[in-house]
Amino acid sequence: MQNGTVHVEDPDHPSTQDLPASWTRPEEWYDFDPNPRPNVHVLATVDESTYDPGEFAMGDDHPISWCSVDSGEKVWATAMGHDAAAYAEEDFRTT
Repeated sequence: MQNGTVHVEDPDHPSTQDLPASWTRPEEWYDFDPNPRPNVHVLATVDESTYDPGEFAMGDDHPISWCSVDSGEKVWATAMGHDAAAYAEEDFRTT
């Protein structure tokens, strides 16, 4: 677990509208290859300059929460919440 700073990218979305513009939280930060951005609506990103992203760093664009419509169904996903303690965080539960 490493502390990293999450930035809300869409402050108008219902799942992010009550979150601060950014907040720092501990997480096991996952990397994605390929970057999901071309196929999803990104809600939040993580700033890799605020933790050690390791050898598979995504760089300046690291989506961490997003939504999309797949086969007519609404999908909402986050790569946060690996530790049970996350569910005690008010901002995390708000997401």
